[in-house]
Amino acid sequence: MLSEVIRAHSVQAAPPALAKSITAAAVSMGAAGSGSTLTLIKGALKIMAWTKAKTAMVVGVAAILVLGTTPVVIHYFRNEYVSGPAVAPKKAAEGYFNAWATKNWDELATFDLAPPSGEHDEAMKEYCGGLEVISIGKPYQPSNYAGWYVPYKVKFRAADINVRVSNTNSAKRYVVNGVYDSKLHPIEELKWAHQPEALANDDVYARMSPADVVKAYYDTCRNGEWVAMGKLAPADYVEESKLEYAQAQKDGDDPHALVPAVDVGEAVWSKEESAWFVKCHMAAKVQKWHLAVRNDNNRDNRYVFDGGF
Repeated sequence: MLSEVIRAHSVQAAPPALAKSITAAAVSMGAAGSGSTLTLIKGALKIMAWTKAKTAMVVGVAAILVLGTTPVVIHYFRNEYVSGPAVAPKKAAEGYFNAWATKNWDELATFDLAPPSGEHDEAMKEYCGGLEVISIGKPYQPSNYAGWYVPYKVKFRAADINVRVSNTNSAKRYVVNGVYDSKLHPIEELKWAHQPEALANDDVYARMSPADVVKAYYDTCRNGEWVAMGKLAPADYVEESKLEYAQAQKDGDDPHALVPAVDVGEAVWSKEESAWFVKCHMAAKVQKWHLAVRNDNNRDNRYVFDGGF
């Protein structure tokens, strides 16, 4: 491979600016300046490396400079995901989302130290596979995290989902427990750290049917009605929704667009799960958040996914 590179470049003329600088330096320093010769080589190589770096998928470039009869061979190696400036975390985020967009599951596994498995894996593939990448922002390092946060905006395609609703709690009222795909594989589980609060009998949320709960759940999230949403979903999930809502407002976006239109259908009882599954059709969804990536791992210093998606 080295021979091919040498042969391909051996007859190319040096750039005019480079040729002038080399000639001027050679005249001024004479033939015996070994230390200055090394400096000259380094300067020429920097220019060559910068030119070659414009090709994104280049992993190695070899060049040869002949001084007298002694060949000096220099290798330039570039890995998009090794530690370095902010360009590396951004490239990692681009690679991660591109794997989702193209449904390249083998490539996706290289970014995740603990990739999802089983039913959850299949649900994520069905729901997120083929997403559209809208934008990848400038990475930044927060004070409370060892890695990088990379702002992103992606769009999920429309999908049929099932929302799990049950009343097996101390309050004996229907609340949301999770979101599943069309084959009832779990996409997202909403775990209640504490039992739902008991509501007065005249409270509208205490008397809702499973389908009504699902409709109210999406409506309260879309409208930023956090107290009402807290009666239908776990507190930590409400807080996460509040953060996304506030970030959208800060960025000048419409926070209502975070929650897509959802057509709520019939509720089907599952004896096995002791819960209702409400059939829904969700329109294309835009998600805007921050992907966490870090490289303090054992994968040859590669950046890996660490949350935020």
